[in-house]
Amino acid sequence: MIEIPGNVLQNMVRQTVDVGDVFLVEMDRSDGITPKDGDETRKKFFVVLGFDDEGNAYGGVIII
Repeated sequence: MIEIPGNVLQNMVRQTVDVGDVFLVEMDRSDGITPKDGDETRKKFFVVLGFDDEGNAYGGVIII
């Protein structure tokens, strides 16, 4: 297994993630999502809306 330093991995991600990209992510109560009865998580679509001055992605979650 090859270990990639955190800063190198962050730079790789920042170079490949663009505004408008959509990711399917699993979210739970810690993310502010209330799962259906009996479930621990819910799958949500995360849409990248932009980046802050530090390069962090921000976006929106599509509720379906």
